[in-house]
Amino acid sequence: MAASIDFSGLPSKMADYALADSSTILTKALVDDMAFTSYMQMLVGNDEIPLTELVVDDVLQPGGKDAFNPKAAVNFKARIGKVRPCKVDLLFTPTKILQFWKTYLGKVKGGTPSSPYDLPFQEFIFAHIVKKMKENLRLKAIFQGVYNPSGTGAADTMDGLVTMIRAAITAGNIPAGNITAYTAITAINAVDEFNKLAEKVIANPAYGSAKMICLVSPIIHHYYNQAYKAENGSLPYNNQFNQTKLEGSNIWIQEEPGLSGITTPFITPEENLFYLVDDEARQDSIIVEKEKRNINVMIDFQAAVDFGIAELVWTMNAPA
Repeated sequence: MAASIDFSGLPSKMADYALADSSTILTKALVDDMAFTSYMQMLVGNDEIPLTELVVDDVLQPGGKDAFNPKAAVNFKARIGKVRPCKVDLLFTPTKILQFWKTYLGKVKGGTPSSPYDLPFQEFIFAHIVKKMKENLRLKAIFQGVYNPSGTGAADTMDGLVTMIRAAITAGNIPAGNITAYTAITAINAVDEFNKLAEKVIANPAYGSAKMICLVSPIIHHYYNQAYKAENGSLPYNNQFNQTKLEGSNIWIQEEPGLSGITTPFITPEENLFYLVDDEARQDSIIVEKEKRNINVMIDFQAAVDFGIAELVWTMNAPA
C-alpha cells in the first residue's frame, strides 16, 4: 500500500523514520495480523465495489434428442459494497512532547528536546498508533459499527456486519427459513441452540455439506464448549474442550472479539464475506505537520465490510 507523506519542516530524524516506514504503516493497520482476513475476501476499490456472486440454477436435463433446449441458468447476484472514509487526527502539544521526554523511555534516550517539534522515540509512538487503529477497526467498526458521518467515534466509521445482517433480516432479504427464534444461549443449552441453526444449513441441499463458518463472540463460544463438555464428558482427542467445529457438520466456529456483546451466531460461506479497502493509488495519506509549536498527525484511508448474498446467511432473530 503506497503512502503519501508530507514531513516538511520537521526535524530530520522524525522525517527519516516516517519516510522509511511510510509504505507499510497502513498495511500494518488495515491488513497485518487481522484474523478476519483469513476468512473474508479482501477487495480493493475507490468507492462502490460490486460484490458479484455467480449463481447457477439446475442445468442437467435428458439427452438423446435433437432439440436444443437452453436454460437461463447462469445468473449474477449483485450487491454493491461501499468503502467509507476513515481518519486519525492526533495533536502533540509542546507540553505533551515534554512529558514524553520526562518518561522512563525519554530518560533512557537521554538529552533534551532540541526544539518544540523534537518528538522522541517516533517508531514506538507510531507502532502504538497503528495498534490502536487495528483495535478500533476490529473491536468497534468491522462487526458492530453503525455508519454516522457526523460522528467522531470508531463505531461511526462504517456499518458493521452485524448491523448489515440485522438490516437484511428486517428488510426480508434473509429468508425466514434461515432464521431460528431467539433463545438466550447459556452454558447449558448452547449445543441444542447451535444445532437448531446448523440443521437449517444442513437441510439446504446445495450448502448442507459445504464448508461454512459460524461467527460467534468469545463468551458464546465459551458457552458452547461448556455445554459440549457437559454432554460428552472427557474426550481424549479434545481434552481442552475447545470445539472448533459444530458436531456432525462442516460448519467451523470462528470466534471474533469484535462480536463481544452479540448473543446470536451467524453462519455463512466464508467466500460470502468481504473486507473492502481503497485502492493502492489512493490508499492512504499520512501527513505530519508543525503548527504553532504543535505537531499534527493526520492519517486518511477508506475501508468497509459487507456480505455478498443475503440468502446465504443463517442466524437467530436478534433479542428484542
